[in-house]
Amino acid sequence: SLVPERAADLAEALAHHLGRLAARADPTTPDGAAKAAAAAAITPTALLAGVTVLRARDAAEQVAAAAAAAALVDANPAIKLVVLDSVAFHVRAGVGSGGGGGGGGGGGGAPSARRAAALSAMAGSLSALARTRGVAVVLTNQVTTRIVGGGEGGGGAAPPASSRIVPALGAAWAHVPATRILLHWGRGGRRLATLVKSPALPGGSAEYAVVG
Repeated sequence: SLVPERAADLAEALAHHLGRLAARADPTTPDGAAKAAAAAAITPTALLAGVTVLRARDAAEQVAAAAAAAALVDANPAIKLVVLDSVAFHVRAGVGSGGGGGGGGGGGGAPSARRAAALSAMAGSLSALARTRGVAVVLTNQVTTRIVGGGEGGGGAAPPASSRIVPALGAAWAHVPATRILLHWGRGGRRLATLVKSPALPGGSAEYAVVG
């Protein structure tokens, strides 16, 4: 769920940051005066007023929310960013396990088939939204640990098992987003953002910090 207090913290920090940038400009110039006026108008209250929250309680509601996003953007052309946090939670907990969340596509079929149908429906809706409305769509996914090796060989000693972090929804979903960024821990407790997939940029990592 969205934490309102954290959203307020982000709005406060952004407004403060924009105010500092505007203060560096010369207020006697037209450009500096415009920046100061724009920064003054961007208050935490104004930023939070521009946020619309659709709360999905299960996978079926999540699929429906993704399908309804286009109509929401059409009714509010000022919307330029859609965030789905997270695409994996309800699908894994409800559809994937065959549990109470439902599949968004009826009760029949194996859990894996219902999960694939839910993911396909969301991918189609959100891809069309980004392509036809020019809206940035950001999806957060969960990760899981994949164990590699460690099996018993035929005659020789088995190689030791190793593990790696992989997207929770598998390789099929990993190819859906045009750009993939992995947030993970590096050596020394550093937070790293690694560009794993991009249609135009080379891969690489950058350190980041969570403050405030």
